[in-house]
Amino acid sequence: ARQAALGALKSGRAPSVAGKAPARFGTALLVLAVLTLAAGGWLGLVGDDLDVLMERVPLVAGLLIGGTVLLVVALVLLTGGFVSLLTGHTGRLSLPLRLAARDSARNRTRTVPAVAAVLAAATLASAVMVLAASQFEDARRTHYWSAHQFQATLPLTLDGVPVAAGPAVQGGISPGAANQDPAFHDPQAVAEVVRQSLESVEWTQALDSVVTRGCLLQATADGGWVAGDDPAGCLQYGLAVPAGQECPATPKGRIADASDWRCRGSMFPAGISGQLPQLIVGGADELRAVLGREPGQEALDVLENGGMAVSNPVYVQDGHTTLESTDMRKPKPVTGQRFEGYEVVTSTRLRAAVEVPVAPVPYYGVVSAATAARLGLPVEPAALLVQLSGNPTDAERDKVSTALSRFYGVTGMTLNVEQGADTDNSALLWLLVGLSALITLSAAGITTGLALADARTDHMTLAAVGAAPQLRKSLAGAQALMTAGLGTLLGLAAGIVPAALIVSATRMFAGPTIPWLQLLALLVAVPLTGSVLAWMFTQARLPMSRRGVGA
Repeated sequence: ARQAALGALKSGRAPSVAGKAPARFGTALLVLAVLTLAAGGWLGLVGDDLDVLMERVPLVAGLLIGGTVLLVVALVLLTGGFVSLLTGHTGRLSLPLRLAARDSARNRTRTVPAVAAVLAAATLASAVMVLAASQFEDARRTHYWSAHQFQATLPLTLDGVPVAAGPAVQGGISPGAANQDPAFHDPQAVAEVVRQSLESVEWTQALDSVVTRGCLLQATADGGWVAGDDPAGCLQYGLAVPAGQECPATPKGRIADASDWRCRGSMFPAGISGQLPQLIVGGADELRAVLGREPGQEALDVLENGGMAVSNPVYVQDGHTTLESTDMRKPKPVTGQRFEGYEVVTSTRLRAAVEVPVAPVPYYGVVSAATAARLGLPVEPAALLVQLSGNPTDAERDKVSTALSRFYGVTGMTLNVEQGADTDNSALLWLLVGLSALITLSAAGITTGLALADARTDHMTLAAVGAAPQLRKSLAGAQALMTAGLGTLLGLAAGIVPAALIVSATRMFAGPTIPWLQLLALLVAVPLTGSVLAWMFTQARLPMSRRGVGA
């Protein structure tokens, strides 16, 4: 009876004999892919001259992408060998897994295409997930904070050019710097307009600022602007970076290391400004508002004693900072493609305490009104800082915009609320997992169905000799698990490593970010789901067959 059952199981089973050519060609392609990826990584990562490395980026990207394609093709050609290798190490596994492995090895023409489809889907999904996660992390790290989250500023003067109005045009002066009398607005009145339009206002704080005055601009016939020669006018105030604390840059102006402490924080990169005034005049209340937290006692003491609470340690050396005034009518000679600022008129050394804000909002620091008066700094009301409890709805934005336009007498006044860095971008990553799962489950389902159809007579024979009815369901689950698991494992290897190399070698982002949770779900949850579905939808009992049983 045993010999009859064995003969029945072997009958109709035609093992596919795979030649050695695919394996040899796949091995050669695998070696070539590894060498190509290694060459691309070496060209992109080895070297001290960042400008030279950046010039190699097109070549590096081409090598890495080409190496990735070769790697995928090589793994597809070697899939049959992987199946055979896996079959040879299933002796200690359960009976359904052993049967599934042996069936896959005997029927490579059916197994290899299914595993290749899963491999390609997993490769593409994992590579895109690594690139997307790296982009999201880089965007979060480099987010430009115009103010703290859910904060907005409104101007208290619409004419003149307070520092809060934004950076000057490189190499010239904004036409808005004309010699006009500023029109001030009562901060209490502005705050009342906002409170009547929005219920989410938590607090407001008026901010005075050191301003730029007397540029005396005149229009020329060709549409340009000519500044006057008033020696006391058109001065812009800011903090100087001490010698030795400049952000390291290449000869072409590229930042050598974005993670360097000298290249991060408030007013970086390159003194960028936002909604806040750059030099704020006030005390503890103003400092608390722009810090986003309670200020330290040292900073309060420095303010009271004629110093400055500075937002970024790069401007402080030996406990002091340097306040400079520069003439906006006299730009320094341009070096290469970099704007070098304006000629320095005055330079004042002040005692300083570093108070880093919760987010790197763009302002230099805070000085007291007494210190500003002692230094002869021009001070005017600049902005009203508004803190909201959350992001306004579209209807609330329209309402407050209408109210502000009516109050200021200017069409299109809006409340630009800082949204903050987007910290949760997992939806796209899970979408990629879902798309890859769809392809994986489809390929595994098709393969399992074909395997069950091919082995239908064998399963009836097994049932005839006393095999448990659940064996067929377990075999279906094992077949789906093997197809999805092997393809996903190979695909992740072919997707993660090249994607991480591309991010690192091309400096596309600060560094590669691996979304481990989504990749683990793709590796474990998706194959297990396919196995469970195959087990659930497979019929356990089939009609008994007399073929090969005692006859």
